[in-house]
Amino acid sequence: MECINSTVICLLVFFIMACTTTAEDYEKRAKVRMGRGDIEGALEDFDKAIELNPDFHLAYANRGNAKRKIGDYEGSIRDFDKIIADTKDKSGIGAIFLDRGETKAASKDFIGALNDYDKAISLKPEGNAPNHYYYYRALTKYELNDKIGACADMLKAREKGNKEAAEWIKKICD
Repeated sequence: MECINSTVICLLVFFIMACTTTAEDYEKRAKVRMGRGDIEGALEDFDKAIELNPDFHLAYANRGNAKRKIGDYEGSIRDFDKIIADTKDKSGIGAIFLDRGETKAASKDFIGALNDYDKAISLKPEGNAPNHYYYYRALTKYELNDKIGACADMLKAREKGNKEAAEWIKKICD
């Protein structure tokens, strides 16, 4: 009888542990849902991840990107603002400034986007920003009628390996 009780207790503990979903589990499932195009489902899972761990910056970042996809620009910016406000050493969050810049550009706040792209690029040491940082900044400069600045950034993006930049260079720089 004692062996049966121990077995039942072990199975119960195993079942409880198997059914416990962590913030990380919700965040991973949300990314899978995003990949399948289920943005609303992904948002629910990101919300649950953040509810379980209010300091889970990766979930905020991914939720911010999901909100941008559905046009919730204010909500997206709030999520990126949270990460920026919480992070003392900004050197590691250039991508967050880039993502917030993308959201601002999508909402037609090109000046705000440009400021965020400048910050993202400045956080990368000695010009080591990825090519898409320059590409997005170039598109924003073009929207702001800064053709010279747009061309300079497109050339930098192409130099760093961005394949889309070549077409833009033909279109706006020649």
